[in-house]
Amino acid sequence: MEVAYKLLTVEEFLDNCPNDQRHYQLFDGIMVAMAPLGIAHQIIAANLTFEITTALRRNLPNCTVRSQAGIAPQGLTGRNHFETDITVTCEQRQGYKGIAEEPLLIVEIQSPSTERDDHFVKLPQYQAFPSLQETLYIETERVAATLYRRDATGWRELVVEGPDARLHLDAIGLDLPLGEIYRGVRWPRP
Repeated sequence: MEVAYKLLTVEEFLDNCPNDQRHYQLFDGIMVAMAPLGIAHQIIAANLTFEITTALRRNLPNCTVRSQAGIAPQGLTGRNHFETDITVTCEQRQGYKGIAEEPLLIVEIQSPSTERDDHFVKLPQYQAFPSLQETLYIETERVAATLYRRDATGWRELVVEGPDARLHLDAIGLDLPLGEIYRGVRWPRP
């Protein structure tokens, strides 16, 4: 006998998501629990949030930084709801239960367990947002980042490696050495 289950919409997921101190995402209608964040991930997220907030105050004061913002590429009736590490949005209204409907910048901090889904499942759906200008993937196993930037011809991929390499986020006017994001991360990592 097979167990029957119902594929959820984003609205059903948000209205019925457990309130158990864990984080969940919705992949093709199936609720998936997220693993707890590693120490490097936590440090990188805090450092980058500080840098992004500083840039926004200077360049885009009406925009906000959201930690673990919900992204629903197909809206409330869709079957995907992703939780980003960092999202910048300039939208004035608040989306349903925290959904960022008009992201300007999305940041995902990579771990070996999420890299495949982040690049092959989420990225194409993120890039469908007309408001999105850049998507940044930060690695946790080495000092490196991949930036996807929208231009007049589509999306370009830019790879930045090493602590002295410059990271330019044109969407928010941020320019800094990549190593600043990794301040406090212990190397080599076990």
